[in-house]
Amino acid sequence: MVNVVRFRLRADPEEEAAAWIARIDKGLSSAQQGELEKWLAADVRHRRAFRTVAAWWDDAGSLAELAEVL
Repeated sequence: MVNVVRFRLRADPEEEAAAWIARIDKGLSSAQQGELEKWLAADVRHRRAFRTVAAWWDDAGSLAELAEVL
């Protein structure tokens, strides 16, 4: 039996954006900031995904604040 492993040729921009948002939350080094800027400039889909995931992140923060009140 052969085990076949499929590799994605392209990462999902939203997954990559989520990883960047998590890194930003922890704090970026200047080198990482440069990598982020390069990633954002590489493809309009990256910028779109970044804005989408950032909005989700903000919404999640708002939900967490509401949960504390309830």
